[in-house]
Amino acid sequence: MHICRSNIDREQWSKSIHQNVALAAFDLFVRIKDELVGPECEGVELFPARSREVDTANHYHLWTIDDPAFRFPFGFTRRLVTEVTIGDARQEPWPANERPADCLSEEEMRALLQKEQRRRS
Repeated sequence: MHICRSNIDREQWSKSIHQNVALAAFDLFVRIKDELVGPECEGVELFPARSREVDTANHYHLWTIDDPAFRFPFGFTRRLVTEVTIGDARQEPWPANERPADCLSEEEMRALLQKEQRRRS
């Protein structure tokens, strides 16, 4: 698990924390969202305060904004996809007929990571 605090300009989001947890079914949830609402619409899964919790059937709930121009004030700002496993970041390969044209190779990922490390130094 990776956790980092976010600095978001909007006051109501100033205390947000990004939690990155490996989830085998992530691509399935994205595919369902794409088919039901569209590939450029954004959605979120809310993990509510216990006082608002509803857990009656082990269902996932995704709230999606039906507007391809809408962007949440948190999250990533650019696209980055790969099927390369580097360190602890294990990625499953894309099915051959679904591999995106902009899917980065191992060489491209390593170059990007080195560039980011130099930028942070």
